[in-house]
Amino acid sequence: MVEVEKIKIGLILNSYNVPLWVYLLIKKLKNSDFIIISTVIQSSTFSLDKIARDGSSQRRCMRNWLFDIYTSYEKKRTGLNMDLTQTRDCQDIVNDKKRDEPNNAVHSSSSSIFDIDEIKNHKLDVIINLSENELPKEILGTAKFGIWSYRCINDSSKTDHSGFWEVYEGKPVSCTVLEILNNGKKITDSSFWATDPLYFLKNRAAEHWKRTIIIPRKLKELHAHGKNSIEFNEKNDLLNLRSNRSCQMPASSQIVKLFLRNILRYARIKKKFRHKIEQWCLLFYLSVEDRRSQKGFQKIIPPNDRLYADPFVIKEKSTYFVFIEEFLYSQKKGHISYFEIDECGNYTQPKKVLECPYHLSYPFVFKFRNEYYMIPESSGHKTIDLYKCARFPDKWEFVKTLLNDIVGLDSTILERDGRWWLFTSIPEENESPNDVLSVFYSDDLLDGEWMPHPKNPIVSDVRKARSAGRLFYMDGNLYRPSQDCSGGYGRGIKFNLIKKLDEKKYEEITFGSIYPDRDENIEGIHTYSKDGGLTIFDYKVLKDI
Repeated sequence: MVEVEKIKIGLILNSYNVPLWVYLLIKKLKNSDFIIISTVIQSSTFSLDKIARDGSSQRRCMRNWLFDIYTSYEKKRTGLNMDLTQTRDCQDIVNDKKRDEPNNAVHSSSSSIFDIDEIKNHKLDVIINLSENELPKEILGTAKFGIWSYRCINDSSKTDHSGFWEVYEGKPVSCTVLEILNNGKKITDSSFWATDPLYFLKNRAAEHWKRTIIIPRKLKELHAHGKNSIEFNEKNDLLNLRSNRSCQMPASSQIVKLFLRNILRYARIKKKFRHKIEQWCLLFYLSVEDRRSQKGFQKIIPPNDRLYADPFVIKEKSTYFVFIEEFLYSQKKGHISYFEIDECGNYTQPKKVLECPYHLSYPFVFKFRNEYYMIPESSGHKTIDLYKCARFPDKWEFVKTLLNDIVGLDSTILERDGRWWLFTSIPEENESPNDVLSVFYSDDLLDGEWMPHPKNPIVSDVRKARSAGRLFYMDGNLYRPSQDCSGGYGRGIKFNLIKKLDEKKYEEITFGSIYPDRDENIEGIHTYSKDGGLTIFDYKVLKDI
C-alpha cells in the first residue's frame, strides 16, 4: 500500500502568544499523523499600514472597560470554567523537533522578516492564517491549496467580542465560516449552531470550539481524498444568519443595552419555566392523507412521572404497532416500549420491550428479509447496536454492535440499491450532537464493514442535521426528516430532499417543515413517523410540576 504524503502547512500568527483556542488548534494539528507544520510566519513581518480604528482612544478605552465589566458579569452568571480567549505561548508546540518526520520534512521555523522566497521554498500545501491582519498580495498563491482563514479573528492583545452580535440581535443561529483565499475569497466550509439566548460568552465559546474542529476536519478530508474534496460554495445566503456587524466592536450604548436585555430575557425565561417541567407526548392522525398540521390530531398524554417520545410505527394487518422511548423521571433514563393503535383510533397502554443499564431511546425499527430489526439509540454506552425481533412485537434479542466506541445519536438506517446507509449524529469534543450528521455505508447489514463517508459530517447545521425519523420515498424522491434545533432542542422538523447519495458525495435541499402550533400550546416537535394511514409524531409541552 502506497503511503500518502503528509500535508505541509504554514501558520500565520500575530505572535507566539495566542488565544487558548488557537493553542488547542495548533496542538491538534501538530499531534495529527497526516500534517507537518513546516513554517510559522509572524504577521508583524508584513509591512502593511495598520487598519484605521473607529473612534478616539478615549472612547475605545471606555468601551473596552464597559465590555470587560459586562464580560465579568456574564462569567459569574454562566460559571464557565474555561476561557478560550486566555493567552498561551505556543512556541513549545511549533518548535518541537522530537517527532520523527518522513521524507526529510522541514521542521518548524519562524520568519524574522517577510521573505516570499523562503515561504515558497517550503512548498506548502496550505497556509492557515490565524492572525487578524491583512495579508500582502505577494503571499497569495504560495500554497498549493490556498490560504485558509476564519472570519473575524481577534488579536490576542485585543478584546474578543466573538458571538456578541448574534445574541444582541436575537439571531437563533450563529455560524463559523472557513474561507480559502487563492484566486479570490470563497467559502469552503461553514458550521451553524444554536445561539445562546442569554449569554454571549457561551456563544463565543461555541465559536471558538468550532474553530478548533473545522480546519483539522477539512485537512483530514483533503489528505484522504485530494484537491477534489474541496468544494467551493460562493452562496451569500450562507452568511445571512451572521450579523453584518460580527467583526465590529460594540459601542458602549450597545453593551449597556445587551445588559438590560439580558436581565429582561432572563426574567421572562424564569417566569415561563417556573414550576414547570418539559414533557414529551404523542399526536397521531388516521388518514391516508399525509397530515402535518397538529389540528385534528388525537393526543396521547403520558402520566406525570414520565414522557413518551421518538415514535416509530409499523403496520401489521389492521393494527399499528408504535415503538417509543418511555422515560421515567425518577430513573433518569429511558427504555423502549410499544403500544397498539387500531383503525378506529383506539390505543393500548405502553408495554416495556427492551431495557438496558444505560439510557435507550429513538427505537428505529425496520424490516429486512421478512424479519424485524431495531437500532435503539445507546449513545451513553458508546455503541450503535442491532437487535432482532424474536417474537413480534415484544421480544427483542441483541445481534451485534455495528459501530463501537462511538457516540452516535438518533441512528437511522436505509437500504438503497443493495447498499446500507447509516445516518447518525457524532459530535466532536464540546460540539452539540444537534449540529452535525455523519453517514456510514456497508454492503452487508449483518456481516459487512461500515465505512465512514469521506464528507463526514455531511451536514453541519443545527437547523437540519439531527435525524427525526425514518427516511421515506414520495413521488420517486427520497426524503430525510431532520430536527431543527436552532431555537432550542426539538423546535421543529424539516424534510430534506436527497439529491445525491453515494460513496463520494452527499447533497440535500430542504423541502418542507413542521413547526409547533402555538394555539395548541405545543412547544416543540422532533420525531415524525408514518405507515399506512397512521401519521404520528411527538410534541413537547410545559406542564405544571
